[in-house]
Amino acid sequence: MNKKEEWIERSLDVTSYINTVIPSEDFVNRLKSIPNSIKANYSLVQKKYIWTAAASIALLIYLNVLSVNSYSSQTETYSTASIDSDFNFLNQI
Repeated sequence: MNKKEEWIERSLDVTSYINTVIPSEDFVNRLKSIPNSIKANYSLVQKKYIWTAAASIALLIYLNVLSVNSYSSQTETYSTASIDSDFNFLNQI
């Protein structure tokens, strides 16, 4: 065999040296207890904070809608003005 084939064979034989590790019972029990310890330390957010956040989001949406409406009414006002009136103003100077 050439060097490349030997290297491939050695690479494939590596799997025969790999052993599975069996965890101890103490370790498995500690892993199983993690969700219970997280639930014990987890505290719920009070409803007044949730309602305050919801009200502030609703207020921001309302203010955005008002600003879009005022912006669109301003652009309509500017678009209805004729370009000739701007030029007539310049002619009067």
